Amino acid sequence: VQPFGTVVMQKVGRLWRVLDCPTVESGNIRDMADRFVAHFPQHGAELWLSGDATGRRRHEQTGQDNFTVLLSHLRALPYRPVLMVPIENPPQRSRVNAVQGALRTAEGEVRLEIAGDGSSDDLIDDLEQVLLHEDGTIKKTSDRRDPYSRRTAWSDALGYEIHRDEPVAVTEETGRRALDRVPGPAYAFGGRR
Repeated sequence: VQPFGTVVMQKVGRLWRVLDCPTVESGNIRDMADRFVAHFPQHGAELWLSGDATGRRRHEQTGQDNFTVLLSHLRALPYRPVLMVPIENPPQRSRVNAVQGALRTAEGEVRLEIAGDGSSDDLIDDLEQVLLHEDGTIKKTSDRRDPYSRRTAWSDALGYEIHRDEPVAVTEETGRRALDRVPGPAYAFGGRR
């Protein structure tokens, strides 16, 4: 994945705080796990892992999905990682609306705080530069020659977590409804619950 962008955040009351956006410019899940372990060797609570549900697909070569690989590499942590990934991704418009609601509610309340120390610049760039198609879906490109190809990784990560905790129901034109809730973790890490 190029780049492999993540968002480390916590929720305090109704406020979302983005603490860091670790990034691996060119690498794999193991590289990101190693970077995370080095950045956050201690933590006083569980680590909740949210993300793109397509990461649950098993790879033909290894027989493992991305999250199994990630969990196996996070075993070095003294605190427990918990998988909080939905069975399927919410509609993009629902995710966008959930992030918009955290940026500023209809009542004008700002519910998203982003670290201003430079560690979250890619997320800020995403929030300022990501484009939507007319149907409300997020524009994406994988052409590395296009500078826009760097966009969406961090805002997608932010959107998966905010939507997981505070889903915004949007009825799609097809009549399909957004997921109301993400099912609980499907498996325990290290046999512990």
